[in-house]
Amino acid sequence: MEKKKKVKKIVSKKSSSINLSKQIYDIFLRSIIIVFVSTLIALSYTGIRAALGVDKPQSTPTAVVSQSPSGAVNVVNNQTEPTPTPTPKKVYHIPFKYKYLFKEHNKKEDIPKIHLEEAKVLIESGNALFIDARGPAEYNEAHIPGAINIPVSDAQNKIQQYKDILKDKVLIPYCHGAGCHLSDKVAYALFDAGYKKVVIYFGGWPEWTNANMPVEKYEPPPQYKHLFEEASSEKEIKQITLEEAKFLWDNGLSNFIDV
Repeated sequence: MEKKKKVKKIVSKKSSSINLSKQIYDIFLRSIIIVFVSTLIALSYTGIRAALGVDKPQSTPTAVVSQSPSGAVNVVNNQTEPTPTPTPKKVYHIPFKYKYLFKEHNKKEDIPKIHLEEAKVLIESGNALFIDARGPAEYNEAHIPGAINIPVSDAQNKIQQYKDILKDKVLIPYCHGAGCHLSDKVAYALFDAGYKKVVIYFGGWPEWTNANMPVEKYEPPPQYKHLFEEASSEKEIKQITLEEAKFLWDNGLSNFIDV
């Protein structure tokens, strides 16, 4: 009997041990399942937020400042302005044989006389300015694009007037080509005024037009355009003010007739 009791006790202990191991295994397995499911839910939640763009940084509203023609400054709040992408500037490399065109000259006699080939190089550099030395009437009829008008008769005043435009440029006076010395005189006037980067376009207006290069015509300011409209009848002949008459005179756009 005692042996049977001992055997029963041993069997009972083994059963308890097996049950305990089974419980521990079940708990461990459940823990793994819970961790796996939680991880899967977290990954799914993050993926959904990313797809919807919920976590993208919001742009900060900025104040946009605009200025009216009268000079008043207007501020518009809560408006986001995109940051413009900077455009790289094109760097012009001057061919070695043309570098002398961009140098300062110490004497008037050193000012070079150029033709169309050199003029094109100066245009491409973006650092040159044509100066039409002819009269205002010829300039207004047609001129090299971008050229300003400095006639010999008013060179000193015009050079002072255009001082901000002339600064840091290679200046290229031109006139009626070979045999015309208007461009020479304007070049020397510029030199005397302190501008040392000067070249004379010796080919001038004839060479330019014969090569079918682009030309530009004068466009009057909007407030004076009505002066150039033809009258359809005697009754529509305009009477102009002193200011309008002075504009026409200063720009060589009319012939005054003393009756």
